[in-house]
Amino acid sequence: MKHLTTRKILLISLFIFLNMQCAITGFNTNTGFGLLTQVTEPQEGYTKGLKKGEACAVNILGIVAYGDTSTDIAIKRANIQDVKTIDRYYFNILALYGKFCIIVSGD
Repeated sequence: MKHLTTRKILLISLFIFLNMQCAITGFNTNTGFGLLTQVTEPQEGYTKGLKKGEACAVNILGIVAYGDTSTDIAIKRANIQDVKTIDRYYFNILALYGKFCIIVSGD
């Protein structure tokens, strides 16, 4: 009976851990998973503009998530008329805290 209880606890823990990864920002970078992840990935464009706008979302423990990572929000925040580059930024600590941002530069 004790062995069955330990097995159930391990299976439940594994299930929670695997599902938590899907909800946390920073796991879908091209560099893969790390205990501490900080990556900026260029997406579009090569020449940076003079203005820079960010739109970010935060995830805490896979339980609380908030923010807006739309490109339109980043453009409006910096009052950009001509978009030059769009980058993605990931920051993650131990799968406990994650931040994902869209960074737009332009003029």
